[in-house]
Amino acid sequence: MTHIHHVPGMHNLRDLSGLVTNNGRTTRPNIFWRGDSPHRVTPSDLGYFASHNITTVIDLRHDHEQRVAPNPLANHADISYVAIPLFHVSHNTSNVIARLDDFYIHLLETSRAPIQQTFTQLADAPGGTFFHCRVGKDRTGIIAALLLDLVEVPHAHIIADYVATAEHITPLLPELRRDRPASIDEATYEQIIGIQSDTMGNVLTYIKKTYGSTVNYLTQISVPAAQLTQITHKFI
Repeated sequence: MTHIHHVPGMHNLRDLSGLVTNNGRTTRPNIFWRGDSPHRVTPSDLGYFASHNITTVIDLRHDHEQRVAPNPLANHADISYVAIPLFHVSHNTSNVIARLDDFYIHLLETSRAPIQQTFTQLADAPGGTFFHCRVGKDRTGIIAALLLDLVEVPHAHIIADYVATAEHITPLLPELRRDRPASIDEATYEQIIGIQSDTMGNVLTYIKKTYGSTVNYLTQISVPAAQLTQITHKFI
């Protein structure tokens, strides 16, 4: 399983290390971290990231989220901060959001440019990279799954990493429920903020059936082969 990092003010910060790939290699520590937004982290605790070789932070939240909860790592002297919203709230997703796996697939197809930009940053970062959204489940989960599938971590372990989020985000659920959009009924919203084991499995199956592999998907959205090689060499 991935390694949990305990930073006051965060609940879902994890290092995608210690996972064995199909060819017997193991993902390295302090290369790629996934997590929830660090906006509650105090200045005295921000040094934890740089002390673990994190040199780049990718903020996947949309513009409004960034404004109301600014990322304190954006002003860190030793860390490069990059904002890459994986989607914008102006996108009309009402017809696909009823099922979370359909929404993830929708993002894979409609957010190709930000996903491509994210993987460019992951490749070019001089040290470790921390990528996050609001709670570290959906947008973060998509990037994490693509990264793990790229280096051929078994799907069962990718799904387990996704499902592990459920035990960490419980303290964040009241805030999510408070912010439920009026356009989404309560029952549907509970499914959206929840985690089902088959959600990521369905997304991985879609990638396999549609593109043949995550490598092919990333290539098709214009991530250069050299950058995919850079990521792989870093990660395993």
